[in-house]
Amino acid sequence: RPPRSTLFPYTPLFRSWLPASWAASQQTEVSARRLWAGGGATAVVAAGIGVVGVLLIRGLLGIPILSAKGQLVNQAMTVVPISAALAALVATALLHLLLLTTPRPTAFFGAICAIVVAIIVLQVFIVGGTTEQQVATSVLYVVIGVAISCLLSGVARTAVRDFIAGVRLR
Repeated sequence: RPPRSTLFPYTPLFRSWLPASWAASQQTEVSARRLWAGGGATAVVAAGIGVVGVLLIRGLLGIPILSAKGQLVNQAMTVVPISAALAALVATALLHLLLLTTPRPTAFFGAICAIVVAIIVLQVFIVGGTTEQQVATSVLYVVIGVAISCLLSGVARTAVRDFIAGVRLR
């Protein structure tokens, strides 16, 4: 039986000490219920950030919000929050797929999120608008993207349980 020390957690080094039969029997269980509940909550938070961002940028600062195509978003108070919520749900689906199929899923998830946010921000700067509009819109999109990525990465940690030979590790 492997040692159960909090000073020596389950790591790749520790895994090498396990008998081959134990390592082969390692299983990961994903709680879809917990993952999607967290994804729904993340969608609500992302939409809330969208509302606050639009109120701040358009209402307080008087700066129009741009789409990734460089056009002004006429109905920003509806379009931005709904788009943020949908982005969170799509990100939850991606995370679920990665959790089921990929080693180190949260690392890949974070990298994919960073790439998607970078593409959206670059598109805002490439297609037009004033510098003020581009910066304000990009900051809003980055804040929404970072919030989605961070919240869902935390949700993933609570939605996954590892087992070896029927013994729950976390």
